[in-house]
Amino acid sequence: MKRHLISLILTVVLVVGGVNVIPAGTKDVSAAMQLNDFESYYSRDLGQTENLLGTVSKEEKWNIDENGVITDMNSTWWNPGDNLWPDMSVLKYNISQYKDFTLTVDFKNHIRGDYEEDGVTKKDNWEMRYGAFVGFGIKNNGGDITGWNGDNTGTIIKPYGTNSIKLAGSFDDINSGTHQSATQYDTTIDGVDIANENWHTMKLEVKAGIIKILVDGKQAWSTQPLGYSDWYEGGYIVIGSNNGGTQFRNIEIKECKSVLADFEPYYNVDLVKKGNIISQGAKNGHGWSENEDGIITDGNDVWWVGGADLSPELSVLRYKLKEYKDFSFSVEFKNNIRGDYEEDGVTKKDNWEVRYGAMIGFGTKVNADGSINGWNGEDTGVWMKPYMGNVIKLAGTFKDIKSGKKQRKSI
Repeated sequence: MKRHLISLILTVVLVVGGVNVIPAGTKDVSAAMQLNDFESYYSRDLGQTENLLGTVSKEEKWNIDENGVITDMNSTWWNPGDNLWPDMSVLKYNISQYKDFTLTVDFKNHIRGDYEEDGVTKKDNWEMRYGAFVGFGIKNNGGDITGWNGDNTGTIIKPYGTNSIKLAGSFDDINSGTHQSATQYDTTIDGVDIANENWHTMKLEVKAGIIKILVDGKQAWSTQPLGYSDWYEGGYIVIGSNNGGTQFRNIEIKECKSVLADFEPYYNVDLVKKGNIISQGAKNGHGWSENEDGIITDGNDVWWVGGADLSPELSVLRYKLKEYKDFSFSVEFKNNIRGDYEEDGVTKKDNWEVRYGAMIGFGTKVNADGSINGWNGEDTGVWMKPYMGNVIKLAGTFKDIKSGKKQRKSI
């Protein structure tokens, strides 16, 4: 992926089919560095230690082998899989705090095996001990760290059973519009089976207001989106276990500064008819999306506007963090072929005609009602749109230096 720095425009207008941006940084924790980058904490019971985990000896609680496999050496050999209170043994990634990020890690739980109780050896070579969990938004508290059972003090995710998973702590339930703290949600994930001693992969993506959780490539809460809002400030990432013998490997932490979060969406069905005003908010049901690679896609369902036309179906993103006067701006864009489409109930075959949609702009003004101006006014902005093979359109207010004339509403 090519990388470009977004050095943005005075209230930039950005209408594109795809934009590649700089990932803010990737930390792939190597075998030699893994344990050195973490600090170890433990709580015998979060309810009894006031939601705090205290510092403990890393060498006593954890081990790393020559292959980079980290093992929980906790002597506790049985806690129910859905219990996130007792024997919380945690490794906090100590190098940096994160707000938007992805965490990917392989984990392995183990069968309980034979154990001793009241001087008698019990045979138990089948029951799984579910220990592995990950977490984020964790805070320092003196020499301790916070657990999940507080007001915005962290969030823990733990898969258990055959295909169950628990989310505990602080998060937004987007469907109900409620903020949860010190709360536990449970669900099941179709197509997942971790009731074995195989290696499995957990991926946690916290980005653009959404918390996305996957186990072995299958998403939890896929129809009930969970997220965060202004209360979330980021924090430390943790991996942990509350059953001894849990193992981790292949830890990758990638900071993902959301590009889309820095923009405000706008839409206008026709700039000329609507008086050069573009209303705040994306087109209903057809907004913008961003994938984990930072590619932004216009979700507008209109599949054909003439390449040279700068009036209808304007889906716009305004960079909202700063205004610019003198600047440089680089962005990659991708238009797409129209493809097959339906017209008057008949499917038309059209797999060759390119739909030219990408445009950029500057000098755009924000109005008192939150709307922005388009290019078709007095000093209200300048837009540029490449189309066809090598044609480009400049629209709005600018000076023709050769003629010495100032152009307004010009194309």
